[in-house]
Amino acid sequence: MNFHHFRRLSLRLLILCLLLGVGLMAVIYAYRDRLFRQINQQISNQIRGNFQADNFRVIFWEEATPGLTIILQNVRLEDDRHDQHHTDFLNVREVRVRLSLIDLFRRQVQIKHIRVIDGSVTAFRDETGYANWSLFESDSLTRSIRKKKNPNGFLVDIKKVRLENVQVHFSDSLRHKWYGGLFRDVECQISRDGNRIKARIRGPLHLDGLAFNSSRGSFGTNQETDLKLNVQLDTARKLLTLQPSRLVFEKKDTLHAHGHFQFHTRRPPDLNLFLRVQGLAFSKTLDLMPRKLAVALGKFKYYPDIKKANIRISGSTAPGSEPHLDIRFASGPARMESVLGLLTNLRVEGYFTNHLDPKLAAGDANSRILFSHYSADWDDALPVSGRMVLHNLQHTRAFLTTTVDTDLSTLNETLNATSYTLNGGKLRLNAQYRGRVVNVFDPKTGELAGLLRGNLIVEDGQFRYLTRHLNFDQLNVHAVFNERDLVVKQIQTRLNTSPITIRGTIKKLIPFLTSPNTRLYAKAEISSPNLNFNATQFMPRSRKSSPRLREKARRDLIAKVDRVIDQLETDVTVRFDKFQYRHFKASQVKGEMLITQRKLQIRNLAMNAFQGNFNFSGQVDYLRSNPSRVNVSYVLKNTNVPELFRAFDDFQQTTITHQNLRGLLNSEGKISVRLRPDYTLIPGTFDGYLNFNLRNGELIDFKPIKGIQRFIFRNRNFDHIRFATLSNQFRFKGREIEMDKMGIESTALTLFVGGTYSFGNQTDLYVQIPLANLRKRDKDYELARLNTKEAQGWTLNLRAKDEGNETKIRLDLGQKVRQRKAKRQQLGNETVDLR
Repeated sequence: MNFHHFRRLSLRLLILCLLLGVGLMAVIYAYRDRLFRQINQQISNQIRGNFQADNFRVIFWEEATPGLTIILQNVRLEDDRHDQHHTDFLNVREVRVRLSLIDLFRRQVQIKHIRVIDGSVTAFRDETGYANWSLFESDSLTRSIRKKKNPNGFLVDIKKVRLENVQVHFSDSLRHKWYGGLFRDVECQISRDGNRIKARIRGPLHLDGLAFNSSRGSFGTNQETDLKLNVQLDTARKLLTLQPSRLVFEKKDTLHAHGHFQFHTRRPPDLNLFLRVQGLAFSKTLDLMPRKLAVALGKFKYYPDIKKANIRISGSTAPGSEPHLDIRFASGPARMESVLGLLTNLRVEGYFTNHLDPKLAAGDANSRILFSHYSADWDDALPVSGRMVLHNLQHTRAFLTTTVDTDLSTLNETLNATSYTLNGGKLRLNAQYRGRVVNVFDPKTGELAGLLRGNLIVEDGQFRYLTRHLNFDQLNVHAVFNERDLVVKQIQTRLNTSPITIRGTIKKLIPFLTSPNTRLYAKAEISSPNLNFNATQFMPRSRKSSPRLREKARRDLIAKVDRVIDQLETDVTVRFDKFQYRHFKASQVKGEMLITQRKLQIRNLAMNAFQGNFNFSGQVDYLRSNPSRVNVSYVLKNTNVPELFRAFDDFQQTTITHQNLRGLLNSEGKISVRLRPDYTLIPGTFDGYLNFNLRNGELIDFKPIKGIQRFIFRNRNFDHIRFATLSNQFRFKGREIEMDKMGIESTALTLFVGGTYSFGNQTDLYVQIPLANLRKRDKDYELARLNTKEAQGWTLNLRAKDEGNETKIRLDLGQKVRQRKAKRQQLGNETVDLR
């Protein structure tokens, strides 16, 4: 056959096919109404209800391929109880049905493809047990006739179903379940292998949710999802298998799924579903969880990326039952605001189950969330780790363990304080909490709604209190705490090279940190074999913080620490074998102190000092003032006068010093004085009195007394004078010391002295020297205490008075006149008082 003949034959065949196609289309078009009625009949044979369509047309070309497509518009499917519930099972704008041409030649209508556009499918079961999908349940006679005509049914050979913008909703009021979503453009390709029907489902879906028990909430709520599902139905075994599939949320987050649903003849199906997510935001993961579980986890306000999570949903779908839910998860780093402060870089691993006790029904009361391990940085610096268990989501209780193991210096960045620093050493903290998850603290009392136990250990650390110039090194701490108190078992350290041991208790520490109305009180015992403050300027005053640093600091934590330091009231019992501060030295120091924000109160502090005994009580008022005031009452017994003056730096004056004095002093008094910021005495601020008794007194190289030799007794020894016992009262008023007139018996002379001695150029002393002093006195002169305050016989009257920068001694001819006048005035005042 040559090419010319072949071309003519091909042309004839093409023309014949065109004629047959045109003829077929003409026949179909001519019989379209009959074809539509046959479709209606086929559908009617399959349902118990009504099928309606407003318009019908036929096209022969779709999706770039020839074929027969029937387009039905405004299609509705109604069950036979539609008049009661008024809900269409199917209500769509358009349905496109692709038919098999071969079956049409066999005078059969066999649907291959279905395309549903713009509408809704609603399936429900009401409280009475009626389900609107019963429209597909025909009676036995109809079912028998249908099987004889088509043993497989007219829908069995469908190869593809496509849903475009179709809302599907299923609800079961008896079993408290519902599923729903908007199929934006989802295509299902169907294949068959004996009793197995396989479906490949692809396309975007807006998932409203999947609720296996509506009272418990739903899974996958309000999620934009891309379906990539592979499903297989084994009709013989009544088993629906979800083969490895994927749901992609918002085009980036993937949920892997597989599992199966086992259907039964006389009871609801069972399910066993496995889900796996990676790299999913926790907020999205909460949307996939049941509502109550999501609410329970959402209370922590912790939203990390889920590094991985494996979820299993299993059990019966029967009414009133809740499937078993098991979740294993691990998170990436995230931030979380906790009741103790900000946690950063927080990572957790854990497990959730709602069927902890197999003997009890699954549910909130039988649930547990186990955070098997968590780690974080507290306030961006302090590393913490531990585990936590949450029991019973109805009435949630937590069991939390926390561990801190770090270098002590890491606290500096956390505290960012300007008044103290921490260096060297190790910090270890272990704590356990059992109690509530929400409303952890009582808002009125600050009490913790649970049990707290823990311990704190510091090894070989250093604490420098900058504003008080205190350096604690070789710091070792062992403390325990509960929900109220901190008990310091032992603190061993060196304060500026002096060893110290501290034990004590801080009462209501946690309530104080959480409630502004709680008083913070501590009781402590401080002991030392040798406490030396010489390297210290002890300044218990409020610090001045740097505004720049405070802006960068962790405000809440620093505020709490500062508040503890500022408002802590401490009762301290002190026991020092030896104590030294500057020139002050003492031994066997025992007493009590109360330290508060406003004052330092000393009670019954006793010690061996100045080679005698020294007892005193007093108070230092801070009051954030400068200078501060000290009030002291004291008792001195058998104390060495030079040691006393040297210990107090000669009371900040140079007129008479420890080098000028000898003797044994007994004294008691009450004195008030102001202090500089370094706690040295401010001259001129003394107020009070002292009574004294001086034995074996000596005055050495005291220049003011040597001035008498200008007038008399030039041959006597005024460089080293010994005294008989002296007793008198001194009254302090600023820079002046007032003294009553007293007789002084010495190796140099006998005299009577009274008036005012001043450290501020206001000295005005009157001196009476009996002329009996003219008798010779040698080195063997016997001293006897004078029993009178008045001079006997003739006297030489002198007056020592400051003139400019010098104390000058002159004859005082008018002394007796002034004294008599003062006596008359005193008697006159006494007479007035009697009247």
